[in-house]
Amino acid sequence: MFDNLAQYKMLVLPVEELFELINKCKRGRKMKKILISSLPVLFLLYSCSPVSHILVGEKRAPIDPSEVQIYADYPVKFEKIAIIDASSEFSLKDPSFDTWTWQGKTNKIMQRLKIKAAELGANGLVIGSSENHDKQQFSTWEDDNGKIHLSSNNSHYKVVNAYAIFVVG
Repeated sequence: MFDNLAQYKMLVLPVEELFELINKCKRGRKMKKILISSLPVLFLLYSCSPVSHILVGEKRAPIDPSEVQIYADYPVKFEKIAIIDASSEFSLKDPSFDTWTWQGKTNKIMQRLKIKAAELGANGLVIGSSENHDKQQFSTWEDDNGKIHLSSNNSHYKVVNAYAIFVVG
């Protein structure tokens, strides 16, 4: 679930602070219940990642993401390391607020792809596919007066599939 110790600490330390807040809470049991019931949601939001991979070759020592090159076609000599999928959807693990345009979404995805490729020791990425998606969410709730409310939210996101490679020579 956690790629490294730093990610684990980023989650655990705020949770410990939240428990301190709960213990200091002077508003009573209702507030404590709200805070405690929000913990699973916070954990799920943090642990969701818009990047995943499948190893198809041998993982190498990590490199700096700035060393990862983007290729339109496979170079002459290379080794496949992994297939990586990345999305422009929001993530608490890797927040981005500049994804209002399709180009902003693409830029965020390329950053995420390079980071994941570098973690796997790949010095190159070959783009496989790029897709634009629309997502519509609906929610309903009842207020204290018994009136039912409906809201909807539309979002647009992009998904890119790439092959992490190690270019030889």
